[in-house]
Amino acid sequence: RLSKDDEVDIRASFEALDEEKTGLMDLDRFYVLWIGLGFDRNITLDDLSIHIPENRHEAINLDDVIRIISRNEFAKRDREAEIKSLLELIGEDGKLFPRHLVDLAHDSGDDLTIDEAAAAFGEKRHG
Repeated sequence: RLSKDDEVDIRASFEALDEEKTGLMDLDRFYVLWIGLGFDRNITLDDLSIHIPENRHEAINLDDVIRIISRNEFAKRDREAEIKSLLELIGEDGKLFPRHLVDLAHDSGDDLTIDEAAAAFGEKRHG
């Protein structure tokens, strides 16, 4: 059974990943949600796909996501790993800067420029 905090986190993450506001997400986005919330990182897309109802392989809704996570033995959050990941982003001075976001993106295989990261922080870069 999921805690109320877990359900709130899942709902907020689902809404953030549902960019088109269709109330649906594909398996890739579900995997991003799963990993982003700190659930078992050893699970694969294939592992998740077997829990999706046959008629829902293209897209699942929030109720499906909550049901799958609440019934899945792999859905154990590693709070310590989540906190460690967050702390690794923060510099020695206790501040988070665009370069930290670039490093995180790079570590997860994404290309993010310093200008894009600065824009996420509401900063303008020159040069």
